[in-house]
Amino acid sequence: MNTDKELDVRGQKCPMPILLTRRALDGMDEGKVLKVTATDHAAPKDFAAFARKTGNVLLESAQSGGEYLFYIRKQAPACSEEIAGCGQTTQAALASHNCR
Repeated sequence: MNTDKELDVRGQKCPMPILLTRRALDGMDEGKVLKVTATDHAAPKDFAAFARKTGNVLLESAQSGGEYLFYIRKQAPACSEEIAGCGQTTQAALASHNCR
């Protein structure tokens, strides 16, 4: 699979793989693909939940020899009350996230 950026979080334990992934995706354009390599045994569950919660797309995941690979496509944030849960008003949240 073609990727636009790679992130190595091997040796990192929860919550660091997700936090570092979020930071990496924040610096990427919509539609770009991030490849993440992790070793945390909780990573498959954590990355699936991360994708569901953020609206990013988990394109593929695989395990090989104690390592996990995740391919995530960056999506624009969904326009929902969940975004506003960060303490911003709904209008401010929508404006700051460029929701359509």
